[in-house]
Amino acid sequence: MRPLLLSFFLSLCFLARFGLPANVPRAGQSQPGLRKPLYDLFPAPGPNSSETAEFIKATVGTDNLRPSLDSHDQLVSWTVEADEVEITRLEACHGIERVTNHGLPWSVPPEPGVSSRDSVEKSAEDDWTR
Repeated sequence: MRPLLLSFFLSLCFLARFGLPANVPRAGQSQPGLRKPLYDLFPAPGPNSSETAEFIKATVGTDNLRPSLDSHDQLVSWTVEADEVEITRLEACHGIERVTNHGLPWSVPPEPGVSSRDSVEKSAEDDWTR
């Protein structure tokens, strides 16, 4: 009985150390394949939109802010992918007047009477069973 327990314990230790491939993130690491929710960032009135744009680029780590312009080529908003920590920083910026959430880039509207979480879980189950 003891050799069986010992081999089981050693197997668990081996799997814990070498069982995860190198590209699988471990606890505390971000998952590079996952997309972040989309947000529209509306600039505060004033001439400093270029400073605000640089702050946004530095915060979310991208140079592509996907600007939205009106018919007179005036900046209306930037659309970015950001996590909760980045959005908290951006909301505190004086150059940003308002932040709106689009949700996840790949999300589909939930069916009537179904919460969005149930819809996402159902969609994941459908993908798994195909």
